[in-house]
Amino acid sequence: MTPEELVLFHSGDSSFMRGVINAHSPRLLRFALSLGVPEDDVEDVLQDSWLRVYAKRATYSGRGSLFGWTLAVTRNICMAYFRRRRIERRRPRRESWPTDAANTSASVATGVPDEPSRVLLALAGLPGRQRQVVILRLLEDRSVEETARTLGCAPGTVKSTLSQALARLRSSLEGPQT
Repeated sequence: MTPEELVLFHSGDSSFMRGVINAHSPRLLRFALSLGVPEDDVEDVLQDSWLRVYAKRATYSGRGSLFGWTLAVTRNICMAYFRRRRIERRRPRRESWPTDAANTSASVATGVPDEPSRVLLALAGLPGRQRQVVILRLLEDRSVEETARTLGCAPGTVKSTLSQALARLRSSLEGPQT
């Protein structure tokens, strides 16, 4: 972000803010869904995130990417959402996956889930932190440092968590295909 853009962001310039929101909302929406926010509530959570970004815009120093900072804000809003509703963290995340993931034509015809369905189901079965790291690092193509900032942990933790997650996915996918 240039110094001029940082001034526009800190001032809350409506045109600049609209551009930021339009640029980052699709990825933040996918991120909130990946954390388990139900589709019925994800737009509200995203709106709360943007309200918080706007309210706290003066605290953004300009170091690191603006997307990484908004991702961390969105994560915090999602965690507050789960706390407010006293939802067990793992249960809603699994419910956020399409319910027909295992009912593709291959699985219906043979009774065996097709490969993409198996991968989705294996990913959904990962513990929360491991799933978040896989999504941020591999699906969202975030750096180790950006992932660490988003999740509030050390870069080494991201690396080891990703290694554990990949081993678990590999084990799950090499198992029986029934």
